[in-house]
Amino acid sequence: MGIAERKASGERIREAEEARDALRAALSGVGVTLPSLGLDCVSLAADPPYPLVELGRCAPRTALRLAEALTGAAGAAGGAAGGAAGGGAR
Repeated sequence: MGIAERKASGERIREAEEARDALRAALSGVGVTLPSLGLDCVSLAADPPYPLVELGRCAPRTALRLAEALTGAAGAAGGAAGGAAGGGAR
C-alpha cells in the first residue's frame, strides 16, 4: 500500500472514529449508553480498511430507551415539518 492509500485509509478511520464519538454524544444527550459502541475490528483489518461503526449489544431496557429517543426525535421532526410528509395516525 502506497503513501496515498495509507493517508486515505487513515482518513476513513478518523471519520469512523468521529462518527462513533458523535453518536455516543448524541445518545448520551438523551440518556442512552450503548456499552459496546466502537469500531468494528474486522472492517479495520481489511486491505484497504473500510471501517464500520459497531453498535454492539445492549440490555432490553437500553433498547427501549433508544427506541423512545428515536420515536421522540421522529415525532419532533414530523412536527417541525408541519406534518407535510404524509403523517397522521396509523
